[in-house]
Amino acid sequence: MRKEIEGKIYFNAIGFGKIAKFDFMEVQKSLLQDQAEAFYDDLEQKIIDLSVIFRDIKHSLTDVSENATRIMNIIFNHLDSGMFYDCFRTHVQGGNLTVSEAYSKAVHEHFNKDNTALYREIGKDVLLFREYLYDLVSRITLHYEMYVFKRFTERLLTDYIVVVDEFKIEYLDEMSERMKGMICKKAKNLNLVREYSNSFEIPIVIARIDTQASYNAIVDAINQRLIINPEPEDIIEYREILKEQTFLEGEKPRYHSERVKLYAQMVDDRYINRIVFDRWFQGVCPFKSEYMISTNELHLTYDYQYNFFCKTFKEMKNKEFFYRIPDFRHERPTVFLGDVYTDVETYELLAPILDDILLAVARAAKKYDVDIHVIVPMIRMPEEVKFWRDTIKVIFDTAGVFDVKIGIVIETESALEYFEDYPKMDFIIIGLNDLAEEISDEYDRYSPLSKEEFIELFWPDIRELHQHLRSFTMQVKHIVSGNCLTNPWIFKKLINSGFTHFAVPVNQIRKLEKMLEQYENTRGFYIGYAELHKKNEDVIKANQLERERRRILKSKAQALEKYKKAREKRQQIRDEHKEKREIAIQKMLDDRDSREKTEKVEKKKKNPDQK
Repeated sequence: MRKEIEGKIYFNAIGFGKIAKFDFMEVQKSLLQDQAEAFYDDLEQKIIDLSVIFRDIKHSLTDVSENATRIMNIIFNHLDSGMFYDCFRTHVQGGNLTVSEAYSKAVHEHFNKDNTALYREIGKDVLLFREYLYDLVSRITLHYEMYVFKRFTERLLTDYIVVVDEFKIEYLDEMSERMKGMICKKAKNLNLVREYSNSFEIPIVIARIDTQASYNAIVDAINQRLIINPEPEDIIEYREILKEQTFLEGEKPRYHSERVKLYAQMVDDRYINRIVFDRWFQGVCPFKSEYMISTNELHLTYDYQYNFFCKTFKEMKNKEFFYRIPDFRHERPTVFLGDVYTDVETYELLAPILDDILLAVARAAKKYDVDIHVIVPMIRMPEEVKFWRDTIKVIFDTAGVFDVKIGIVIETESALEYFEDYPKMDFIIIGLNDLAEEISDEYDRYSPLSKEEFIELFWPDIRELHQHLRSFTMQVKHIVSGNCLTNPWIFKKLINSGFTHFAVPVNQIRKLEKMLEQYENTRGFYIGYAELHKKNEDVIKANQLERERRRILKSKAQALEKYKKAREKRQQIRDEHKEKREIAIQKMLDDRDSREKTEKVEKKKKNPDQK
């Protein structure tokens, strides 16, 4: 029977597939029956891999790195012992505990028994030992759950909507393209759900359902509807809506993409075959590398990164690839790294790990001759650019890639305000998502901006930035990125104003196709069509120089006007502060006089004879 269920759905898209309920114990029992030894071998290997990367992270981030390494080695030696594994297997084979619960119980029993030798070895670092043991074990038990979850999804051969008890970002690690949505009974952090749902382009529902796994489901985030066991007419309707949002492999676009270039945002390799097909996309921009790390710290290793990018670059053919340096921040937490933020200081702390990641990307790009660009996020000061440029260039030179292109993201208020102070880059990304949150208290990156709201919020600033970047002296490629671009009227405003490069979600491309087709039909396909028919190149250059001269004069006039307004504002503030200061001083003097009078009266009362 058809049923609609209430719930909060994130990411403005639609998912359709068969319901697949993840039952940890059921899948675990199946794995133990079919391949018990391989199952245990995989779990034991995870302990080794996690311990190694965990030790490297602690060594990089702690001030007591020698102690950190020593304590980690003690923990690993115990967790890798035959006695511990026997205890762990015994609890698993008891049949009543998940592998995660069995592991936690084995740890508790092993480290809480009378073990004088262990604590003699730990010495004074008992608190550090307990902290590291708890952190590592919590990661191991989570990875065990993710291991069982992946074995479960590998068996699903059709498009599916997975049902889990609680949302965890780790469920999205190496996600199959067949996963079309996720239903979670609960979530500790709804902002995290929204962040990952949008970045991975998958609708996620927070709702309680009790239904058969064999039923189909439609997850409609556009209309906030979750339909269980939909009728045939529901399915037909939603398949038509899906066609209006994105394309299937093999479909060709209606635009020619000679002038306006679209790039696909990417966090994993699910959509690589669609991205490289035909002329839908010019390439990938940006590849948001922090997501593959935040969902699984094992991806921090050189080997994983090299193999992943070799596989990805092999498919890229002649497409451009813009790799973003991991953009760590609180809204996409990396539990194992702590509360880190992408800046020069963090990079220097994690240099042994992050240098390896960049080297892996560089060598994979060299192997497959990919047109590689490296994006530096969250730049606030022009002085930071030199550090990043030197660091990236040295690593890519080491890999034999001598022509790597390096650019920054204009996504902070200070970068937008002082863009003319920044050195010339190979390219610029204009990040509207972060800019919306930096310059406005009313909107965030998910706000469904109208064209009018967009103009009010961004237009004067990004138009001035656009004119600067495309000027005769600069001529820098600049790519506009942001969730608001999926509004076709905002997209139309930008292309009509001369913007030509955009980064958009793969699953929202159809929304822009019609606008781009109309634009090409009215403007022509080719850049500089009129220029191709000019006979005198000197005239063209003279026109360009004259436009640049007028632009410089206009910029100077704007700067002078801006300076005057700022000076007047500062004077106004100083005057206001002066008045407030005088009032405050007068009040202090009045209070003092009043206090002195009161003290005299009190003194007279106590000593009436004293004059």
